[in-house]
Amino acid sequence: MNTLSATAPSETSPPSAVAEGCYHCGLPIPPGEVLTVPAEGDAKPVCCHGCEAAYYWLKDQGLDRYYALREAGLGHAAKAEVPAWASPEVAARYITKDGENAELVLALSGLRCAACAWLAEKGLATLPAVQHAQVQLATERLHLRWSGDESAVPAIAERLSALGFEAAPARSEAAAELRRREHRKGLARLGIAALVTMQIMMLSLADYLDLLSDLTPAYRQLLLWAQAVLATVLVTTSAAPFFQGAWRALKQKQLTMDVPVALALGLAYGASIVLLATGKAAQGAHVYFDSLVMFTFFLLAGRYAEARLRHQFAESDPTLEDLLPLTALRLRSNEAGEERRETVHPMDLSPGDRILVSAGQTVPCEAQVLEGLAALRLDHLTGEAAPEPCGPGAAVPAGATVLDGVLTLTVRQPASEGSLAALPTLLARARKSQAGETPLLDRIARHFFAFQLLIALGAGVLWLALAPERAFEIVLATLIIACPCALSLATPAARTTGALALRQQGLRLGRSDSLERLAPITLVVLDKTGTLTEPTGTLSCLEGPASAWALAKALERDIDHPLARAFQARPEAAPAVSAQRVVVGEGAEGCIDGITYRLGRPRFAGAEGTGVVLSKADPQSPSGWTLLARFQSQETLRPEAPEALAALHAQGVKLALLSGDHSDRVAAVAAELGLERWEGDATPEAKLDALARLRAEGERVLYVGDGLNDAPALGGAEVSLALGAESRFAQDAADMVSFRRDLRTVPYALGIARCLRRRLHRNLLWAAGYNVAAVPLAVTGLVTPWLAALGMTLSSLIVLVHAQRLARDGAQLRGALWKA
Repeated sequence: MNTLSATAPSETSPPSAVAEGCYHCGLPIPPGEVLTVPAEGDAKPVCCHGCEAAYYWLKDQGLDRYYALREAGLGHAAKAEVPAWASPEVAARYITKDGENAELVLALSGLRCAACAWLAEKGLATLPAVQHAQVQLATERLHLRWSGDESAVPAIAERLSALGFEAAPARSEAAAELRRREHRKGLARLGIAALVTMQIMMLSLADYLDLLSDLTPAYRQLLLWAQAVLATVLVTTSAAPFFQGAWRALKQKQLTMDVPVALALGLAYGASIVLLATGKAAQGAHVYFDSLVMFTFFLLAGRYAEARLRHQFAESDPTLEDLLPLTALRLRSNEAGEERRETVHPMDLSPGDRILVSAGQTVPCEAQVLEGLAALRLDHLTGEAAPEPCGPGAAVPAGATVLDGVLTLTVRQPASEGSLAALPTLLARARKSQAGETPLLDRIARHFFAFQLLIALGAGVLWLALAPERAFEIVLATLIIACPCALSLATPAARTTGALALRQQGLRLGRSDSLERLAPITLVVLDKTGTLTEPTGTLSCLEGPASAWALAKALERDIDHPLARAFQARPEAAPAVSAQRVVVGEGAEGCIDGITYRLGRPRFAGAEGTGVVLSKADPQSPSGWTLLARFQSQETLRPEAPEALAALHAQGVKLALLSGDHSDRVAAVAAELGLERWEGDATPEAKLDALARLRAEGERVLYVGDGLNDAPALGGAEVSLALGAESRFAQDAADMVSFRRDLRTVPYALGIARCLRRRLHRNLLWAAGYNVAAVPLAVTGLVTPWLAALGMTLSSLIVLVHAQRLARDGAQLRGALWKA
């Protein structure tokens, strides 16, 4: 039964109840009919149907304990400041626990500049439990870490509300609704501003062209009062957020961009009303309603365009829940050999389980095809629009959508450990990495606002001495034209569009400044196996019994490495293995039927020669091991490798090959690709040493790898890219991750990085040059306030449009690299 319709509001309420205020939000109860809700054994008043609905929703969800906790911990004054999601019971769903600490990512509404982000961070940092608060302006995300549990969330939400920000958990429908609401409000404010601006400018233009000179002062006064009414509508609606933001910032004793903006708007409106009320405007004194409305309209237009760009970037962040199906169909055989199907959650699947995926469904885990033929859609993972065919033996990534056919798959990795599961963590790490590398212009933005106010004050003092009648107009023009909107937009706009261009080709940034560090690289160092060559080659057994295949398959179980996957694809039944361990860059060890075995490099397995060696422990042997079998993998080059390396050469970077494989095989691949610099038999430690030597020689190195043994090099390189994203260790270490196993993504990323650098430098030069050139013009009286408003906003829009041209750069790069 719907409780909203089942309980009728009381028609009357005792005076004492009304005096209590709204039970849900704490606001005063309006006069007239009073709504009540049954709480605490009594009829409690609520101020509106919205609060009534919120109460019943919490009660239906079993979360009405929120009210008791609120009363105990926060008191009556906080009631209006704590949204429903911030109740401890609801917030617990979105919090990540790490020992005694808790972490939460929130979507913020109300961010307008770098100083706003700084205000949110500093305002939250004063809460006793908060250890870290970091805002990423480009995505409007706030990353919080505090000591304690979900009971601290109401105080955090209250503080954000006091600072003037709306918030919701980033991975919730509430966050999406927050963005939609902000979009609707922004569009409404912009529409009102556009309408008012057109009307006032029509009247002002007639005055500028001296078309109203024949009017009597009374008629002129009437037209000016019409402008005043329209301007009042604008100030109280479209411009209201500027005044609200400025007031909240000043209450916190901080400066944000809203402060000089609100000051300029307030001065223009107040002075015009005074001139109009005293009759001076009717006698020819200039009013500033035109400058007021133009400044507001253009500023709202720039902020709306910036907000849409941020929302586009935030909405492009996929979550694990977005990409995985709600259920999976697992196949099980009973004792009689009869096959049955059971519906399970994807997180309940384990390696070795068989699942059935039909057309239109999504693959829940990293899997391998046992039976069936189908076409897969992978564009949301790799950026590749063309369907990819697959058949028996093919590896299928988690998140792939089956377009046609039916596939029987065997699970290779749990949903919680596959490459797809790492995506939210990767994106969160990119957001957190912004701490410590905030651009210089963002760091000085709030100081610039103080400087801007001092310039305006100095201009006013100067002109009061020279020509008092012009002082106010020049102060107003200086305040407007010095607004550093374009400077604040330059870096986040360029970064956001660059990251969006990468996502179209399946690339994700692990650190927010990765593209800026990638642009100046001089040398690309590539791994061999799985990077330049196919991840799985053709295995052959050069010596040893047939039973060696089963032993090797058991030792390589659940290991993320191209060679391991080749053994895992063998048809032999693998025996149970215990005490399994992986020695990075060497091989695997495990105990089977009480005997310890090793599979890997000859030196690791106590043997001589080349290839992959399987040995068992033997105390009688001088090396402690006895050779059982020797395997060899026949590698083939990736078909796109020559084209990708040629593109890198054309971009002016040098190339080198660094591999842990045997030197003879590394030399053969280097010769085939025309690479003069190469090194084989490199352990993970040796790779780190090699990268250090290259940096000492003055090279700026990009390392590209894909495997477990590449993780140290990926983490130690100046810039790194994990290709294919199948190793969680590689993903965690890399600066960038490609979910598309295609070498052409390397020159694509480099090309985008260099385009971004050019766009960013031009944006910064333009924005800085505009402020340097325009402020003196305003101070010397050569720019009117309405022209200052136009110039300030055009500079911001030019920055945004110029940054958006990165999308065109990306399309040109794609056309050049993926001609087919």
